[in-house]
Amino acid sequence: MERCQSGRMGHPAKVLCLHGHRGFESLPLRQTHLLNPIMLKQLQKIGSPITCPVAIIMRDRKILIGHRHYTPDKWKKISVWTCPGGRCDSRESIETTLRREIEEETGITNIKIHDYIGEVAGAKKGDLVPVFFCTTNQEAKLIEPHKFSEWQWISFEDFANGLPNNFINEDVRIIVIKFLSKMFK
Repeated sequence: MERCQSGRMGHPAKVLCLHGHRGFESLPLRQTHLLNPIMLKQLQKIGSPITCPVAIIMRDRKILIGHRHYTPDKWKKISVWTCPGGRCDSRESIETTLRREIEEETGITNIKIHDYIGEVAGAKKGDLVPVFFCTTNQEAKLIEPHKFSEWQWISFEDFANGLPNNFINEDVRIIVIKFLSKMFK
């Protein structure tokens, strides 16, 4: 595993896409959406309090994971490895939630959402976790040290071989391995 540098650095200028979202690169993702109607439909859905979209963010064949420390008021006292993502706010689309959570947790604003991988049950009973394949050229920063102790890039091979062993949701791992294995053939 390769350790991320923590601490704040300057953010690049934020660019608006055709939808008016923050954090897109100069080429709007709307073009990607048109190529993938299933992903577009998933991203446009309005989430509910049990919807927790997750981003599998890759760079150089490595997946971004964070060491999250939950507390009893949020779920239960447990420390696990997870990918960026989180719970939808009231009347918030899944895409808006995904982008907001990525930025809040990692400081990453330059994110490309390429594909919808699938949906699994959450680690917390009753939650639904839609999973999206994303890429970035930015480094994760430790933005929420009260929730996360670190961010790391882990190779796809290590992830596929069960590392880290305390990953929050093995169902997410299974669908991600299946999805990425097709890409890396």
